[in-house]
Amino acid sequence: DSAVRQVIDALRRQPSARMGVSIFAQSARLDHWWASLLSTLQSQPALASRLTVEIADGAAWSNLEAARDFCARLQSSGCRIAIKDFGLKTGNLAAVQACRPDIVKLDGSFLHRARESEFHRECLGAMLMFCAHLAPHVVVDGVEREEDMHVALDAGAQWLQGYHLRGAEEPARLVPRMSPLQRTAQDSLSPANDMQGAVRG
Repeated sequence: DSAVRQVIDALRRQPSARMGVSIFAQSARLDHWWASLLSTLQSQPALASRLTVEIADGAAWSNLEAARDFCARLQSSGCRIAIKDFGLKTGNLAAVQACRPDIVKLDGSFLHRARESEFHRECLGAMLMFCAHLAPHVVVDGVEREEDMHVALDAGAQWLQGYHLRGAEEPARLVPRMSPLQRTAQDSLSPANDMQGAVRG
């Protein structure tokens, strides 16, 4: 996949950068192309440690064993694994449990429903607690306005992502929880682009 190669080339050119690349669930298998790429990553562990492979969770995972092996090999090379859109489709919990990702990104629909009622806000909080058992880092996606940010933080979010945080043109960089003035003053905090626009809550 040319996008993955482009990210790796960018990491070579920018030795302090951290980046992420998104792939479809159907691509999460160790074929000849990925075997070649893994060889590259294993020979350059410092580079691999700055790469996160983000797997879209919206489609069916056709082979859980292949996905588990794929994620384990990437993690053993030093990469991090993120699962995005978690909760969008039913039946994918087994895939997340098999992959044991470093990052789970909760689908934005949970946050958007939380705007509507206390019940849905409680559901968001419950999902955050559940996801915390699946991965060390949990991101609430879909922050589109100021209210969303407060709803997510009140529910217990530690990481936030959405257009409201940096605008629709450019993905947000990762920043720690801070006041508006501090947030303006600091663009990023490592690990940055590897969480694809997440903001620390």
